[in-house]
Amino acid sequence: MKRTLLLLLLGVAVFALALGCSSGNGGTDPDDPQDPAEETIGPAGGTIELDGEARLVIPAGALAGAVDFSLGENGSPTTPPANRLFVTGAYSVEPSGTAFTTPATITLEYDEGDLAGEDESSIVIYTDDGRAWRPLTTTVNESDNEVSAEIDHLSDFVATVNGGSSADGVFAALRVHRGVMKMPGIDPIITDFLVAWFDSTVAPCAPASPIMVDSVTCNEYALEWSAAGTLYKYTPPVSLPFLVEDATYTFDVDGGGQAPDLTASIDFLDSSPYITEPEMGDTVSLGGFTVTWSVAGSENIFLTIVGVGGAGFVGVETANTGSHTFSASELSELSAAPYALTLNYVNEENIDETGYDPDSYIRAQVTSPISMTLE
Repeated sequence: MKRTLLLLLLGVAVFALALGCSSGNGGTDPDDPQDPAEETIGPAGGTIELDGEARLVIPAGALAGAVDFSLGENGSPTTPPANRLFVTGAYSVEPSGTAFTTPATITLEYDEGDLAGEDESSIVIYTDDGRAWRPLTTTVNESDNEVSAEIDHLSDFVATVNGGSSADGVFAALRVHRGVMKMPGIDPIITDFLVAWFDSTVAPCAPASPIMVDSVTCNEYALEWSAAGTLYKYTPPVSLPFLVEDATYTFDVDGGGQAPDLTASIDFLDSSPYITEPEMGDTVSLGGFTVTWSVAGSENIFLTIVGVGGAGFVGVETANTGSHTFSASELSELSAAPYALTLNYVNEENIDETGYDPDSYIRAQVTSPISMTLE
């Protein structure tokens, strides 16, 4: 059960606090960015370029009228897509949301030294749709160290490579997950789901090189393939809790020749704790503060604090006594900024089956996130 704390950030995505596992050092110096490029472009089309970094080419007919564009590096991008490394800066094109009747082309320049050993052909441009990073169909020009993608509207863009490692066999991640969000003045909101993915890459936060199988079931529930998530998932037709505390959940996988058949079981947890203090949206002190939660028990709790704008990370494992006090020294690497505070209550076992990577796992998890501000 005691895996790296970063792996326990998985469940935050269900509450639109999607978090990546790693970030690269790519892009320009964030302490010395270029001034944004500005250009007015109309129906005749045109180009706006940030010298040596990024450019946007808008074809004739893509705009109905003149638009004042600005292209600059985003100094505080959200965390990277799961299991991806940033290999360029993240670039914002304003006015955000501007739509094109004919696709425009965004091009980003990269440095081969920022690829963390990955092949240039594997670079993918991602766009931030306001909720999460999404991949775009990407063309790689290795001779000019450029990657390009067609876009139909403006947003933030960044080039990435895979952040996982090659699997020894098939990497499997099977999850029985409950999210519990407590808003002030209302009962806790519970969201249950089942997830499974199979990968040729050890990518514990989300699929990197997904493998499709014939079928996945968990108890009486059939998991369906999600093309958007490149994984198998079950959520109830009506958003009601369906997981039972202390029950055993068994995944049966028909690999269809793409992965070995697999049966693996996990006991769900004995309770569903959620954060009671601080409350959603509270401001707490960098000098220290106390977190309390609703239910205490025997298993340990993992608490994580993650900067919304890449402002830092703190993680602790603590006894499930119902409270934990973060000291000033634990918070010393953080700065005044918004953060996501997440409680993770976890039961996890490795999958030890022939044909599967030894890092494969099955996990039962309860996650309770809130947003807060440190100052």
